[in-house]
Amino acid sequence: MEPPTQITFLGVEHSPSVDALVRKEVARLFRFHDRIVRCRVVIATAYDHERKGVPYHISVELRVPGKEIVVDRLPAQNLEEFAVREAFRKVRRRVFDYTRHDTQYVKTHGLRPSERRR
Repeated sequence: MEPPTQITFLGVEHSPSVDALVRKEVARLFRFHDRIVRCRVVIATAYDHERKGVPYHISVELRVPGKEIVVDRLPAQNLEEFAVREAFRKVRRRVFDYTRHDTQYVKTHGLRPSERRR
């Protein structure tokens, strides 16, 4: 069962292709880490896009047990699909890091020889 996903478009016309892409990326994340509790994605227009050429702001909030993973992305490209893929690429990396720490695949060092004698 996939997590509940909330997709919000602020100042941007609802796009079925972007909506489908977000749902596809969330499903991909869920296959990678099945303990995702919820996902919230906000796609908005950047307030100063006329001066800087950055029209979209993507925010992804992912809730996993014990942690909330948040990625805010102001893409350099003006394509919604590209911005969504970039944001989810960063989310995947953070979920990967969380999974490594959660499953204790991260190497931990023992006590130093000077600390063992005490």
